[in-house]
Amino acid sequence: MRVDETVTFDEYWTDPRFVSKRPNLRGSLKQQYGDNIYHHTADGSWIQENSRHSEDDGTPNSGHVARDTKADVVLVSQTYVYFGGSGPVIPKHLRRDFGLTLFDLALLSRALINKPIAPNDGIVPFVPLLSQGWALLRAHRVQLHPTLAGIESTLRASLWSLFDLAGVEKLKQAMASREVR
Repeated sequence: MRVDETVTFDEYWTDPRFVSKRPNLRGSLKQQYGDNIYHHTADGSWIQENSRHSEDDGTPNSGHVARDTKADVVLVSQTYVYFGGSGPVIPKHLRRDFGLTLFDLALLSRALINKPIAPNDGIVPFVPLLSQGWALLRAHRVQLHPTLAGIESTLRASLWSLFDLAGVEKLKQAMASREVR
């Protein structure tokens, strides 16, 4: 997935570009599910629009609401692959044979949601290799080591994570301190 932009659920709901993504219970099965189903009430609570994601009687599916709205961010992309309910699985032999998990694989498999990255957790490297991974960090609430705070502002435009001179210096200092590896 190449993330083109990020918006909040409310911005996604009100943006005219995404009105067609709202559920239509009289449409095709794909239209009945819809993609644009969450937004907030005036008091800040979540609304899940009636769709095939809802309970049979049209009430919100609380499990879906809790899972889908953990972060108030929608990733907008024109280039992506949809895996449905199951993304790629990290091959067990990688972890077993090398004792390591590649950062990007862990991120894509959703294994890093709500987790800080620690020096001894077996995840390498300590930042995403692919530039698309940086948008997923926020969406999945992944916490890089504190010595890397603000490192994303030093990224240069590239398919791979490529840093400007200030970013390279920050990475060198973090590695020299042995707080990341």
